[in-house]
Amino acid sequence: MPFRPLVLLALTAGLLSGFAELLGHGVRRLVLHEFLFLGSDVVWTAPLVNAVLFLVLGLGLWAGSRLLPRRIGLPFCTGLFVGVGAFGMFYIFPQFHRVAALVLSAGLGVQAARWVARRGAEHATRLTARLLPMLLAVVVTLAVLVRGGRAWSEQRAIAALPAAAAGTPNVLLIVLDTVRAFNLSLYGYGRNTSPSLDALAAGGTTFERAFSTAPWTLPSHASMFTGLWPHEMAADWLVPLEAGPPTLAEALARHGFLPVGFSGNTNYVSREVGLARGFVSFEDYVLSPALVLRNSSLVRVVSRNRTLRRLIGEEDALGRKSAVDINRSVFHWLDQRPAGRPFFAFINYYDAHRPYLPPAPYDRMFVPPGTNPDPRLHRTGQPGDDAKTETTAGAENAYDGGLAWLDSQLGVLLAELERRGLMDSTLIIITSDHGEEFGEHGVFDHGNSLFRQAVQVPLVLHYPGHVPAGARVTTPVSLRDLPMTVLDLVGLGTAEHFPGAPLSRHFGAGSTTADSLLQGVRKAIRQPERYPAAQGALAALTQDSLRYIRNLGTGEERLFDFERDPRETHDLSGEPARQAELATLRGILERVRF
Repeated sequence: MPFRPLVLLALTAGLLSGFAELLGHGVRRLVLHEFLFLGSDVVWTAPLVNAVLFLVLGLGLWAGSRLLPRRIGLPFCTGLFVGVGAFGMFYIFPQFHRVAALVLSAGLGVQAARWVARRGAEHATRLTARLLPMLLAVVVTLAVLVRGGRAWSEQRAIAALPAAAAGTPNVLLIVLDTVRAFNLSLYGYGRNTSPSLDALAAGGTTFERAFSTAPWTLPSHASMFTGLWPHEMAADWLVPLEAGPPTLAEALARHGFLPVGFSGNTNYVSREVGLARGFVSFEDYVLSPALVLRNSSLVRVVSRNRTLRRLIGEEDALGRKSAVDINRSVFHWLDQRPAGRPFFAFINYYDAHRPYLPPAPYDRMFVPPGTNPDPRLHRTGQPGDDAKTETTAGAENAYDGGLAWLDSQLGVLLAELERRGLMDSTLIIITSDHGEEFGEHGVFDHGNSLFRQAVQVPLVLHYPGHVPAGARVTTPVSLRDLPMTVLDLVGLGTAEHFPGAPLSRHFGAGSTTADSLLQGVRKAIRQPERYPAAQGALAALTQDSLRYIRNLGTGEERLFDFERDPRETHDLSGEPARQAELATLRGILERVRF
């Protein structure tokens, strides 16, 4: 088989398959209203990646045709390309059964091979020779529009910012994704998992009982940006944060701050889910080789094959950005930022999220000698089994190593801020969006319950001269208060308003008054049916030294002593002496609609 016709066919088929995938993405997003978890660069990188993949496949077919010239001709190659490309498009839709997708793709491939056989190889070669330049031109045009358009938009937004008041500080909000307070040395954990955070806290204020508003990423971040409770927003598993609620980034931009975001969680902390609103620049998906490859559904077919990944010894999520990557981006931005303008920088670090795969030596930092960590096995356990099995203990060992690794990179960031002379002029807030569960209540991962392991998070404020140094606040607080806290500490508490109240009200004497705290999660999707959130929406209320959790779907309820039972091991809901309190709390949560 001639070399040139095969190369033309491979490149054309690859580009066309990429555009077919884009059509599938459009149907999922615009018709089915599903998240894609892909950046805007997919419109030109998906065709480009597929073209390269098909070219490699074509070179293999060309070599095979030297050995089997009668079997491997242009009709066969066309059929194979069409079949592979069709499967890549069908793979985009989880509604398609994989076997059905294979059968349908094979049928389309057979029909394409027959068409080329009838029309002749020369006709197919002429057709691909005409199509290929046009397809390449479309790819180049899309790349210029996406990349150039984003840069142009950012420059316009910066130019439109008003001047900031003299002496305005910077604001740095750092979210340690999936970090629960229970496993940090800052909160008395027996392992030294957070020395950098401990050191920062010595110069600032630590909130010992801080709670996220939700046990998973999107609604928790949305609350931190808007001050709203989860049930007051549309943000959900398949629904982005709506355009209505004002965000902290928008408010600060109105007063001359330059809002920028850096996200390691490219799924639920991204432009697609609505969290980038108000930011002049928001770096979620970047043009790294791994993230570019992930834009092709054909690559995802291979990368999600667990057997293959185990064989090659690669368990991490394809394209996951590490804290090193995030820091590198932040430092580069600091080098390029406009001089003399205060910034609001938001950073999401994703390194503690499953799979728990910290680099050496952190991968074995808390692993007993002679034990091989196996983070693949972190989602095992039986309903109601609270015992720490060898499997769950191994997962928590790896998780703790991830915390220590993340803390070390937090130390790198803080040291760089100190070197640049920014520490004294920057309000630094470090927290997490939710915790993690390791079978304490028969539940694993996060987003599945409202137990304290899933929602009690670290919270440290540092701003010399404005935030008390070395203080520890024991009053329970909610992260929904962060927008008003920022506005208050930067002097904008009367110019802008969000729901909630400044956490500075807990500084000093008279800081023991506790608010009623809410957490909630809507019914979880694609989770084991035995998990609480898979059975219905959950709501939790902390009030008067009690913590009440109710399944709004099934009516199941639990009651815990907030002060004496922090790990919530003893359910009080069945005790006769608690029924009056239980009825009061039940009445409050029955009025909450998720």
